[in-house]
Amino acid sequence: FLVKPVTASMLFDAVADARAELAHPELARRAAPNQVRRLIGLRLLVVEDNKINQQVADELLSREGALVTLADNGQLGVDALAGADPMFDAVLMDVQMPVMDGYSATAFIRQQLGLTALPVIAMTANAMASDREAALAAGMNDHVGKPFDLDDLVALLLRYCARAAAPQAPEARPAVNTPAAPAELLAKASGQGIDLDGAVARLGGDVPMYRRLLQSFLNDLATLVPRIDALLPGGQPGDRVEAGRLLHTVKGLAATLGAQALSRAAQQAEQELAATQEVTALEPLLESLRNAVQTAQRDLASLLLELEASAGAAGSGQAEETPADETRWRGLLPELSGLLRGADMQALELYEQIKRSCPAPLQPALQPLDEAMAALDFEQALVCCQALITEPRS
Repeated sequence: FLVKPVTASMLFDAVADARAELAHPELARRAAPNQVRRLIGLRLLVVEDNKINQQVADELLSREGALVTLADNGQLGVDALAGADPMFDAVLMDVQMPVMDGYSATAFIRQQLGLTALPVIAMTANAMASDREAALAAGMNDHVGKPFDLDDLVALLLRYCARAAAPQAPEARPAVNTPAAPAELLAKASGQGIDLDGAVARLGGDVPMYRRLLQSFLNDLATLVPRIDALLPGGQPGDRVEAGRLLHTVKGLAATLGAQALSRAAQQAEQELAATQEVTALEPLLESLRNAVQTAQRDLASLLLELEASAGAAGSGQAEETPADETRWRGLLPELSGLLRGADMQALELYEQIKRSCPAPLQPALQPLDEAMAALDFEQALVCCQALITEPRS
């Protein structure tokens, strides 16, 4: 992939890398066991309104040793910086957000808070040179596209935060101990236009994390078309902006999960929405988007079922490690409650333990909590968790 305008050196490097990987596919980058935690000691603020993107950034950067704080929009990001002690080492800033966008937040950070030396890196699903120029003009230091390449993002953070890196010896991080996606499933997904291999590789080989993201994305897709249809007929400027933001988010999330056709359809709809004032002229394109969403829902739901079946088969031999026991799963609920209250993404991993240890006859009791966790609605999940803690045991 190249961003235009292309320079001779960029073209040379891209061709050289592609030829090397083609000749030696065994050297293609994958998450290696016991990799060094390269971001040990760095305090990072991730300003991002989408929960799935938050989860990706939080889990991957935390795995590298960073201390990650999340903010849901630019205003909350500004508030977090205003009250930070010690100050964050860098900010990863989404561009399109409600309440306050990334450009406005960066301007406030520079002008009102006086944090002129704080590295602010734009994160956006747009990957054009003009987007990087816009980020720099707003006072940001650099720009990365979504889905981001973890190695590239780490290298960028280390370049801007060299003095903030912890002085102690780098700490090794354990490999993600999860089974790889079966080769036949990778091939089937590829035949459907889903880059499962690339998506899992971007997540450090973490297939369970991919399953969680996929479930959340499918939940979001179920409401996407009705939300856009409700926004566009009125033709109000604010409605068009919100519809464009939804399309922008779907474009990035679909790319992160390897749903390439849906990502392209959302990108085209976003561009046409920005260029066309007449709403009726958008109808053919929106119909194309509806078809792309329906196809993606069908194919991604099928993929999720197969991934869950594969995980069930792989984990059948580990059943003794997390025995079904009412005392055990209920004993984990207070810890889960604390993580949910702090909006800590570790709640997702703990909840997986709770589900595995909950006896089958009691699984229906988890359904409201399960739905809230799948939607990354931590506020509702906390309510459900508290209800389970206080309810009398049978």
